[in-house]
Amino acid sequence: MAYFTGTAANFADLKTAIENACTANGWALADGILSKNGCFFQLIADTSGGYPQLRLHGGTGKSGSTLTGQPPSNYGTKICSNNGNVIVFPINYEIHLFTNPNEVYCVINYNSDFYQQLSFGKSDIPGIGGTGAWFTGAKRSDQSLTDANFGAKVFMSASWPESVYCSPHEGYSCCLFFVGTASFGGNYFGSFVHTGLDSTPWRSGNSGTSNLTGYKPGSSVVGSLLLQLPNISNQATVLLPIKPVAMRSSGGLTIIANPKNARYVRIDNIVPGEIITFGADRWKVYPFMRKDATQRNGVGWSAGATHTGTFGYAIKYTGT
Repeated sequence: MAYFTGTAANFADLKTAIENACTANGWALADGILSKNGCFFQLIADTSGGYPQLRLHGGTGKSGSTLTGQPPSNYGTKICSNNGNVIVFPINYEIHLFTNPNEVYCVINYNSDFYQQLSFGKSDIPGIGGTGAWFTGAKRSDQSLTDANFGAKVFMSASWPESVYCSPHEGYSCCLFFVGTASFGGNYFGSFVHTGLDSTPWRSGNSGTSNLTGYKPGSSVVGSLLLQLPNISNQATVLLPIKPVAMRSSGGLTIIANPKNARYVRIDNIVPGEIITFGADRWKVYPFMRKDATQRNGVGWSAGATHTGTFGYAIKYTGT
């Protein structure tokens, strides 16, 4: 386990910081591609429409400097600056790195109180086939960054009893496996898992309930609990597991990932960046994008908002 923090003058600097953290902790870096235990990831710092971005792509192998076995259309994910809320550099970053299972989380803080995450790892769920590689970010890699209206916003859905997710449309999908399915709005999804289930290599959020190319978001597994937190009786903070679930040809469901070092959490009573303690473990807490307790369930389509209410996530903290 390792923890790194610093500032980056641009996304190229952040790319280097992530690669250095990984290679110092057992990852190989060759031809610009990181690899470990059969999982391959590539970071690319470039621009889209004049706006800087850091893309993350996943694959099953490499040929020279080319990533092979990527999701359809070579889709990846990214953190980025978007028209309507342009990132002012330098930015602050934190990198949380774990082994057994391999998980890497990078969180950036910019423009005072905004956050984005870029994360990747290997699922340790047995029997799912494939490599188990997963990766997630704030937007899908091909999304335009020039839209100042929808593109800079998040469209949240939070309704009883368990309908809790982010509908990307042209905006941000924000967090680890929190995006809703295509039937719930939009087709841009920022999280992917590689499996061998039903002859479908890569699963993404891009699916309705009958589409076997996708998964149900991790939020659907714990949606009713997320809507009831924090605890009404004592306002206690509760951490909830992140478990995207694949829809199967048999009509059943299979958990395809269960990140060991990240959790969903409501942050009504938590300051972004705060460290909370449960037993021997400490967790650092972040908003999906930006906290706003006055609209704690976020804002849905078509208005959207440049905040995510009090939805957040916690990453196990190993710093000092």
